[in-house]
Amino acid sequence: IHALMINRMVIKHRLASIITLFPGLIYVIAVSFLPSFTFLSPALIANTFVLMALSQLFTIYKKPHVAGRIFNVGLLLGISILILPSYIYLIIITLIGQYILRSIKGNEIFQHIIGVLVTFFLFYSVLYLLDFNIKNEYEKYIPTVNFKIIDLKGFGLYTLIATIFSAFFVLFNYSKYTIRKSIQAHKKIDILYVLMLVSVLLILLDKNFSSSQALLYVIPLSVFIGINFINIKNHMIQELLHLAALGLLFALQFGWLQSGIHF
Repeated sequence: IHALMINRMVIKHRLASIITLFPGLIYVIAVSFLPSFTFLSPALIANTFVLMALSQLFTIYKKPHVAGRIFNVGLLLGISILILPSYIYLIIITLIGQYILRSIKGNEIFQHIIGVLVTFFLFYSVLYLLDFNIKNEYEKYIPTVNFKIIDLKGFGLYTLIATIFSAFFVLFNYSKYTIRKSIQAHKKIDILYVLMLVSVLLILLDKNFSSSQALLYVIPLSVFIGINFINIKNHMIQELLHLAALGLLFALQFGWLQSGIHF
């Protein structure tokens, strides 16, 4: 479902130079690399609403009446935050996104925040009526700033290195993603860059290597790597890279590399 949503977003908003399904394919492969991504986790469910919020956000470019869409962005983010409280920072990212796409007004910020608060009001009203306390359940999902990542070993360390390397790769290829693109597509790519960079920053600051932040990071990463695949003119190289990724994926999932990498 996420792959379909990502492909639809790329095609509809013309983020790539041609119609392609590469971003969704890369998303599926990248998500499958980490064992913690292979079950129906809160992060996976929350990302569904993040993708829906991004889709709504991208439609406000040069639209005269966007109050409903801005409210929807806040409402969808509110749902994702209820599922995974560490996603609360996405409110700032979507406000930055509104500023990138249009000259944001004070009442639009208010509409956005109201959308988030409505979700919380309805949810906690139900909890109050049921006399249900989930404070202890939420505490484990709230990130704590700590540079414990320096103690990572084995698979976690290799994953972190791959994350940082891919972030720098995408960062240095910025011109390739925006060349010959419309101003509208250019602005939407900028929003994905903000989402990617903030996700990487939170991964580095979290006390553990947070799979939830890494899963969110894969969304913009799959779009950008998909564009890189399009730019490869030799189809044989594309297939070889695809097969190499699948081979590494199978090796990790079936434990063929456990002798060299300790999970």
